Amino acid sequence: MEARLVRELPGDEGWQYEPKWDGFRCIAIRDGARIELQARSGKSLSRYFPEVAAAVAALGARRFVLDGELVIARGETLSFEALQMRLHPAASRIAKLSAATPAALVLFDMPFSSHGASQMDRPLWERRAALERFFAELVAGHAGRFVLTPYTREVEQAGKWLERAGGALDGVVAKRVHRIPAAILRALHCGWTERVKFLRGRYTLPPGNPAHRDGGELGVATRTGLSACIITYNEADRIEECLQSVDFCDEVIVVDSHSTDGTRELAAARHARVIERDWPGYRSQKQFAVEAAHNDWVLCLDADERVSAELRAEIESWRQRGFGDSAGWSVPRITDYFGRFLRHGNAYPDRLIRLFDRRRGGWIGREIHENTRVNGPVGRLKGHLEHYSYRSLTDHLGRMQSYADLMGQALYESGKRCGLAKVLLNPQWRFFRGYVLRLGFLDGWRGLVFALVESSYVRRKYLSLYMRSRGLPS
Repeated sequence: MEARLVRELPGDEGWQYEPKWDGFRCIAIRDGARIELQARSGKSLSRYFPEVAAAVAALGARRFVLDGELVIARGETLSFEALQMRLHPAASRIAKLSAATPAALVLFDMPFSSHGASQMDRPLWERRAALERFFAELVAGHAGRFVLTPYTREVEQAGKWLERAGGALDGVVAKRVHRIPAAILRALHCGWTERVKFLRGRYTLPPGNPAHRDGGELGVATRTGLSACIITYNEADRIEECLQSVDFCDEVIVVDSHSTDGTRELAAARHARVIERDWPGYRSQKQFAVEAAHNDWVLCLDADERVSAELRAEIESWRQRGFGDSAGWSVPRITDYFGRFLRHGNAYPDRLIRLFDRRRGGWIGREIHENTRVNGPVGRLKGHLEHYSYRSLTDHLGRMQSYADLMGQALYESGKRCGLAKVLLNPQWRFFRGYVLRLGFLDGWRGLVFALVESSYVRRKYLSLYMRSRGLPS
C-alpha cells in the first residue's frame, strides 16, 4: 500500500473511504494501439495478465489511464497466491492460468480521461465522477474484467468494511476529497508521454517522501507494514532480480557501500530507498539497514538472494494476521550451485531468521558470519529463500579464502586459540558430516565440490588462527 498507515480511520469531514483489495496495484495505460499494464514497481504486467490487457484494448476510447488493483476471485474471497502463480516465464502456462482463473481490474481512479486529457489537476471527487461516467459508457459491458470499487464518505460504513477485512479486503484507504497532490501538480505542463511516465512515479514514491506526509491519503490495514532491507557492493548483475522478488514489501531499503558498477542507480530506478554509506562490516551494515526502516517488521536479504513465490505467499498470508505471536520467522535457504539447487549436505536446509520484529531482535555476533537473534517465539516458514551466491568456482574459492582469514582474525581477537589438532581434524569432520552423514553425495558432483571447498575453508580458518596464536603472520 502506498498510503501512509495509521491505526484508525480519520473521522473529520472531507474524507472518502474505499476498500483496499488484496491484489496487485496496476495502472492500465492505453495510447492508441499501445496497451500496457504496469505494476507499482514499474514492471510490466501485460504478458502475465493477457485477458485484462485484451479487455483494456476492447474499450472504445483510444487514450486513457486507469488506476486500480488486479485481483483473482476464488469463491467468496480473493487469492493472492493465484496472482503470484501468474508471474511465470512460460507463455503456455500463463495462457492456461488466464483461462482457468481469469483476473479482474478493480478501478478506483482515472488520472487521464477517455480523451487523453490530464485530470491530475482536479480533486478526487471530480476524477471519481469522470471514472463513473467512463465506466457506465464504456466499461460496464465488459462484465467480469472490470469492477468499479465502492466508496463512502461515512466513517461508520468504512468501519464496517474494516471489520470484514482479512478475506477479499486488505483494509480501508481514506483519501482527501478535495486534495490535489503536489506531486501530481508538478507534471501538469508535460506532454502525454512525459505525464504518463511521471504518473507511474507518482504511484511509486517511497515511504518518507514528503508527498506521503501531507495527510492526503491514509491507509488502515490489517496487513502489517513490512520493509525489505538489503546491503550491496557492486551487485549490478544481481540486484534487479533481488528487488523484483521483494516488490510486495511496503518499503525497500538498499544500503550501498560506494558501488562503482551502477548498483545504486539500478536500485533507485526500481524505487528502492538507497542509502550510500561506508563499509563498517557485515553485521553493522545490516543492523543499520534495519534501524533505517520505516516499519518495525523487516525482511533482510543479501543481493544474491531471492524470495521464492512460495515464500512470498506465506509471508503475505501471515502479514494478514500481524505475523501471529512470533517475534521472528526462520526460512530455509537453498543454494544454487552451477545451475542446480543443493538439497543435501551442510548447505541445506540452511535455516535463518530473516523476517523479524526489530523491536524484539536484530543482527548480533561478529562482523563476519553475522546472525540474527530475537526475544520471543520463532515461527518456521516452508518456502525457500533462494541463494545465488557463487558466480564461478574461482569466485567460491576466493570468497572462502577471504572469509577464512577474516574469521581467523575474529576468533583470535575474541581470545580463541588452537593447536594443530583442529587444523588437521576439523576439516575432515566437516567433510564427513556434510558429504556422508547429511547425504551431500546425493547432489552428485556438485555436492562433492561444495564439500571439498567447505572443508578447505575450515582448514584455512583454523590455520589462520593457529599462526596468529603463535605470533606469526597468517
